[in-house]
Amino acid sequence: MDPVGEVEAWICSYVPRRFDRPLWESSIRGFVLPLLLAMRPAGRAIAARQAYALTRLAEWCVSEGMDLDVETVLDPDTVERFITTALAWSRSRATYRSDLRRIGRKLTSRAPWEPPPETIPRRVLAPPYSSKELANFRRMAEQQASPQRRRAAQALIALGAGAGLDGRWCTRIRAADVAPGRSGVLVRVGPPRPRIVPVLASFEADLIELAEGPPGRFLVGGTATSRHRASNLLAGLRWPPGSPSLSTR
Repeated sequence: MDPVGEVEAWICSYVPRRFDRPLWESSIRGFVLPLLLAMRPAGRAIAARQAYALTRLAEWCVSEGMDLDVETVLDPDTVERFITTALAWSRSRATYRSDLRRIGRKLTSRAPWEPPPETIPRRVLAPPYSSKELANFRRMAEQQASPQRRRAAQALIALGAGAGLDGRWCTRIRAADVAPGRSGVLVRVGPPRPRIVPVLASFEADLIELAEGPPGRFLVGGTATSRHRASNLLAGLRWPPGSPSLSTR
């Protein structure tokens, strides 16, 4: 039997434990099982959780003298009253609330459910450069037209590929933030997300050399405070025709 068929078979044979069997057979079973089948849960564990939540909600509604009507039982106000009264001392209140809200939004057409909050997309990470591309970038960094540009290219590559810092962070690292230790080189990153990050071994020497000098000096970017410091530095670098462009992402 396929997984979907297994879940449907489990739902059709579902009987809650420690429950009034006559009440289940007479009214609640005919209300709960069609809703479960309509939800099409992805697995038996989810089906069991939803089944128990719906069964307890339906039982409470019957005890309150309410008809087992989908729009009434799965109304936001009904669900919230059930959570705050029947489950006042339950440690699983948040889970019940989440499951019943999800069921209510999906299976009702008139109940005044608000749409779920809009999800905030995660920052999309750019694919990493290959080892060959990084080797080419490091070679081309040595060929920049001035010492300042060579330093900028070397620092952007070492902090990006070596410490995983993109354009938001790489121009905020000072010489004092690079710390050689027994287990390798570490970089201290400041606000708004303070953290300590390790450096890949192949970039340790580059960062130690870049960190030589006054402790308060930025490894790259000088004293500029623009939010676009990294992109401005990249714009001043020159790469051979046909080569991939360096991105701080």
